[in-house]
Amino acid sequence: MKAGWRAIAVAALTAMAPAQAASAFETGFADPLYLKPANHWLEKTRSANSRIVRLNVVWRSVVGGSPPAHPGNPGDPAYNFANLDASVKAAKSHGLQVLLTTYSAPDWAEGKGRPGGVPAGTWKPEPGAFGSFAHALAARYSGHFEGLPRVKDFEAWNEPNLSAYLNPQYEGKQQKSADHYRALLNAFYRGVHGVHTSNNVLNGGLAPYGDPPGGSRTRPLTFMRRLLCLNNNLRPARCHSKARLDIFADHPINTSGGPNRSAVNPNDAATPDFKHVTRTLRAAERYHLLEPGGRRPLWATEIWWDSNPPDHVEGVPVKTQAHWLEEALHILWKQGASVVINLQIRDSKFDPNNAVDSTSTGVFFQSGKPKPSYTAWRFPFVVTSRSAHAAKVWGRSPGTGRLKVQAKRHGGWHTVTSLRAHRGRIFRSRVHVPRGRALRARVGKATSLAAH
Repeated sequence: MKAGWRAIAVAALTAMAPAQAASAFETGFADPLYLKPANHWLEKTRSANSRIVRLNVVWRSVVGGSPPAHPGNPGDPAYNFANLDASVKAAKSHGLQVLLTTYSAPDWAEGKGRPGGVPAGTWKPEPGAFGSFAHALAARYSGHFEGLPRVKDFEAWNEPNLSAYLNPQYEGKQQKSADHYRALLNAFYRGVHGVHTSNNVLNGGLAPYGDPPGGSRTRPLTFMRRLLCLNNNLRPARCHSKARLDIFADHPINTSGGPNRSAVNPNDAATPDFKHVTRTLRAAERYHLLEPGGRRPLWATEIWWDSNPPDHVEGVPVKTQAHWLEEALHILWKQGASVVINLQIRDSKFDPNNAVDSTSTGVFFQSGKPKPSYTAWRFPFVVTSRSAHAAKVWGRSPGTGRLKVQAKRHGGWHTVTSLRAHRGRIFRSRVHVPRGRALRARVGKATSLAAH
């Protein structure tokens, strides 16, 4: 979440190859707009060729100041799920997949003695209480409770490597949050899977940057290794328990530049460093350090760049934001991500006096007007490599039908190849085209941005 961690911190040219089939790749948005009833942004989500909405479930806001009498019961009167019920029903009625991200403990489920200045809801949350709440949450959206729809995907906490969400991160220079978080994650897993064994539990997506030992943020790869019981050489390390999860989540956000700029510290993980997250996960699987066994997907559950306008303090030009987003989709897909979620579909109202906490990361302006990034997100099209006389292209189609790759020549666009495309599916091709020609893709009435 942006505020949480940033506040701490061609005619006659012929095709060379047809499109190649690819594994499933989905996109979505995380946005508080989805928690407002009957809003048109759900249909806008579908129009953006996305089918996942990430909804926040603030545990301490759902339950009052006292523990429920029956905490695993979704109908316990201490719980107030009314707003979330409406949001889940609305999303599902639009054919969207819901991911529920749960975090922030109520006071009675925190450890004793929360120090002053430590955010409420973050101090040593009690794993057993979190597991009971997870059971209630999964039971409520099991498809068998008061006519509410089924939800299958549940994320345990948010950015647990940051003190904005989980404390303490360190005691002195001794890392503590990863071990405590493993207990939270495993309790959450038991609660969710106690309702449906086919449910999916994601770990809380890891923020991309951290501090030296003893700081308020743990570097994501440091946290990940400890969570998954690996040493610095990706060999098994001693642990009291194995982590339980079905999907690994990460936030490969990049605030120091474009999607090709790696983090400076080797234990941080920005967009092009997602491959290190994949490598670490595969090592844990190879040594059977995770439950259940087997290979699991990786989701990038948050990425973003602010755009200018409206953010004239920290934003990048709107066309740059657009191209960076479509390049990031390709980079993350290539590194193993099967889902990528952008923070916000629409900009929040920009406050120039508080640019850090203003969110201008949507693909629509606050007015509702689409940005260039709407086209880039809906129809990403990237030139992945070029030689003097050929280019390789990658994209994700917003429609099913004949897709044309076109090159610009003498002021007009000319088709250099066509291929069969399917909505939401990846396409790849190699085309003969001289270096320097702009390229684009078309399917039906939809046209991508031009790629250079």
